[in-house]
Amino acid sequence: MRYYDFQGWSGCVTLRRSRTTGHQVGVYHAKQAGLDPAGGPWVTTCEYHATLCNHETLELAMAHLPYAEWCEACQEELRKKAAVQYETARDRYLYLREHLDDKPDGEGFPRAQALDRAEDQLRSALVGLGYDRSELNGLVLSIAKGTSY
Repeated sequence: MRYYDFQGWSGCVTLRRSRTTGHQVGVYHAKQAGLDPAGGPWVTTCEYHATLCNHETLELAMAHLPYAEWCEACQEELRKKAAVQYETARDRYLYLREHLDDKPDGEGFPRAQALDRAEDQLRSALVGLGYDRSELNGLVLSIAKGTSY
């Protein structure tokens, strides 16, 4: 069997930055790294939170590397970030609806484009919170009417 020691770490196959959190994550051979192989011989790690997730194959461990579904602390960080993005997008959307409804296009500000962009950002933030895309029209409409936040 091959011996893994990426960047001098015993049992380490690779270390990278997570695409979703920016934290360093890695894949290790459990026995070579001195980790518990009971859940599988390959381990995906969140180096920042010291979270481990065992896998049966190296391919599966590598597939989990870019994402953070297996690290509860990372998921909590992402939920908080999504909530802030939603509040910012909601406030911007409501502000623009209130202040641009009276202004016709052509006064140096493309009203329709600004509202469309704000609505797109709001939809994106709602998806980040876990809402299904099929629910978005109703949610945006209820936010615009002031019946949902």
